[in-house]
Amino acid sequence: MEEKIKKAFFIAVVCVFGILALIFILNVFTPWYYPSDDLSDKPENLLRVMNEDIYHEKVSFRIDFSKDDSINKEVLASSTELKENQICLSLSDELKEKGFELKDNSLITYSGESSVRTKLAGLCAEKETFVDGSFVDYAPILEEYNYAFDNSCCVDEQKCCVLFLFESDE
Repeated sequence: MEEKIKKAFFIAVVCVFGILALIFILNVFTPWYYPSDDLSDKPENLLRVMNEDIYHEKVSFRIDFSKDDSINKEVLASSTELKENQICLSLSDELKEKGFELKDNSLITYSGESSVRTKLAGLCAEKETFVDGSFVDYAPILEEYNYAFDNSCCVDEQKCCVLFLFESDE
């Protein structure tokens, strides 16, 4: 009888440690992959992933923009390894009609009354890739929205990271 109790206790301890290990792995390796609607740190996380995997377009989960929400490249630069002049912000024409505004490729603000569902698409690449238009080979969403690179972005920089905000249908 005592042997069965020891065996059951051992199995219970192993199961508890297994569950704890699984929870740890899920939280450490995929914290930003959980779908969430709020703006919080989505742009920073997406930018970090883009910077580590250049020439591969990345797309965020849905982000709900509410009145007075914004994306600021100064804040993005301070929370990533990139310099401010390596980051270009842009937004789709349809969002401009809904109360979004882009200021100097460095600040996206929203002044509308109701929440708007959006997503971010982004790509980090050599600046020349954006200037000559060959970025479309790596970025189907940027191509779909006819993204036009602004040459005032990424001045004197080799690597450039573009974050493009567009409306989500999710």
